[in-house]
Amino acid sequence: MPELKISSPAFEPEAWIPNCHSGFGEDFSPEIQIDGMDAAAVSMAITLDDLGHPIQPGYNHWVAWNIPPAK
Repeated sequence: MPELKISSPAFEPEAWIPNCHSGFGEDFSPEIQIDGMDAAAVSMAITLDDLGHPIQPGYNHWVAWNIPPAK
């Protein structure tokens, strides 16, 4: 099975997400690129969990589901 790779041209790997993509800035979603999706996939679910959240580590910011994978 191929390795699933998620990246964004909006920021460097393992870097902080720029404020323009947060509630502290313009709050617009960054472009996300997903490579290595299984060809048999019919739907995706994506979550954003914040492992470094100061009050509740593992805090879930959002969930998106039933996303059709691009073929």
